[in-house]
Amino acid sequence: MIENRVKIYSNNDFHSVHLLKALLADEGISCIILNQKDSAYQMIGEEELYINREDVIQSLEVLRKFESESETSSD
Repeated sequence: MIENRVKIYSNNDFHSVHLLKALLADEGISCIILNQKDSAYQMIGEEELYINREDVIQSLEVLRKFESESETSSD
């Protein structure tokens, strides 16, 4: 399942990971989320977003735009 995929993003904020997944899906990029959060302590751990290797370049463009917009909105 993850063998042919590359981790492109991880965060402990559920909403950020799922928003980026939706943005990637809008671009036709298939991705999966791997939940690495502790089941007893939800504040510990992150969710990781994986994409297919062949989508790395296109995904990095989406990721750069996502991160720049996130920085702008948090200021």
